[in-house]
Order: sequence, then structure tokens, then C-alpha cells
Amino acid sequence: MGGKAGDPVVSLAQARTARALADGVPEGLAPLYQAYLRLGPALAAFLRRRTGCEHTAQDLLQEVWLRVARASDGAPFEIANPEAFLQRVAGNLALDWLRRNRFRAAFYDTEADPAGVASTAPDAERSYMARRAVDYLRIVVDELPPARRKAFLLCRGEGLTAKEAGLRLGIAEKTVKHQLAAAHAHIRERLVQAGLWP
Repeated sequence: MGGKAGDPVVSLAQARTARALADGVPEGLAPLYQAYLRLGPALAAFLRRRTGCEHTAQDLLQEVWLRVARASDGAPFEIANPEAFLQRVAGNLALDWLRRNRFRAAFYDTEADPAGVASTAPDAERSYMARRAVDYLRIVVDELPPARRKAFLLCRGEGLTAKEAGLRLGIAEKTVKHQLAAAHAHIRERLVQAGLWP
């Protein structure tokens, strides 16, 4: 492979770079963009398995590239294994999505199964118990001191990290983690007292 102008490998690489540039990708990100295009179907399948939803998987797949582009700010990335890097970004996005939606299902969806396990009880009874658990959870969260409640809702409701919540609240990340631990302990204690925690 001498790298001549007619060499098919060179032509393919040039074509891929040309596509990336035509798509508006900065030249320094072209190799990463090429990996994103190659890996796109596999990433979409992975995200679809994780979320159980084609539309969510497609949204998260687009978010993979947006995160990479925002993080680089157009500067070249020096990544030894672009495929592994993109898989990690996709995995992190899927995990964030699952965390946010698990909390939302428990906190906002009155049809959620509070134990997270399918039950053989009749639907009306399960629905009643789920509503009771969610209503009680709302009451317990409202009992939290304001700063603790804000930290809890930002991290568990909106899916922010402790660092992100700290920046939004103007407090240290360590303080947010302390508030979360105290909130979890209070919520667990109250749910155990009510017979809603195993």
C-alpha cells in the first residue's frame, strides 16, 4: 500500500474526511466523526436495548455526538481508540437516562410498581398500592429541609451529578453528597416505618 492517489484505501479515507467536512465537522474531529458514523448502528442497537425505546435510542445517539462536539469545542481529539470512547459516552448517556427515568417512574407515575417487581395481585390492588407508595413518597420528600430537598430533587429527579447540583445550588459537591445521604436515610426510615420498604 504505497499511498498513491488511485489507492482505494486512500480514496476511502479521503471520501470519509470529505463527508465529515461537508457535514460541518471541524477537521480535527473528522476521525472521531468517521468512527461515529461507522459505529452508529451498533450504538443505536445498544441504546435501544438499554432504553427499550427506538425514539429514545435515536435521541441518545444524537446526544453522543453533541457531547463529543461540545466537549472538544472544535479542537482535535487525541484518542487512541475512538470506538471505545464513543461506546463509553453512549453507555454513560444510557445510564444517566435510566437513573432519571427510574426515579421519575417511582416519583411521578402513579402506576409504577413501587417494589420494581411484577406482582400476581389483581391490577386494582397493585394500582392502589402503587398510588399509596408514590403519594407517601411525595409527603416524605416534602418533609426534607429545603436545601436537602433541592439537592435530592436535582440529583434524583433531574439526573444531575452531585457536582452539577452543587454548581446550580452554589454549594460544594461534598455538601450535596452529604445532603443526598441524609435525604436517603430519612426517606428509607420513613418508608420502613410505613411498611413500604422491604
